[in-house]
Amino acid sequence: MRSFFRGFGHPKDVADRVFDLLQDKAGEVEYAVFMSHFESVLGRDFRQLTQAPIIALEDPLASREVDGTIEAFKAFLMTKCRNLQEAYRILDYEQGRQGQLSGNAKLCQKAWRLGTSIRSAVLRAGCGQDRLDQLPAVHTNVS
Repeated sequence: MRSFFRGFGHPKDVADRVFDLLQDKAGEVEYAVFMSHFESVLGRDFRQLTQAPIIALEDPLASREVDGTIEAFKAFLMTKCRNLQEAYRILDYEQGRQGQLSGNAKLCQKAWRLGTSIRSAVLRAGCGQDRLDQLPAVHTNVS
């Protein structure tokens, strides 16, 4: 409760007074009761409890692990890159090396190269090979 009020710039004394007003006989405040007082200001959307996985897999545990790896890589890019262009440079390490291929084959080549680039960039970000192996294959076979 203190961190909630701190987020709005109020000191811990305010949080303590609100706690004293809302606490039940057991000395606890139910989260839903507390937050119901702020719905008119914050709206109902702030209470979204679940977030759709970044990459949905059949196994929820594996999906959570993949999301963790992606979040770690995202944090790496956000701390190392000043803008989106720098992030793309990290991902596209073969920038400028285009083969003389037809449109569909070029697209497949770019997808494969991007997958390879992402995998090497994730390794450079400090995620281990075990975390990298959790990511689904990003390659596209050219047939």
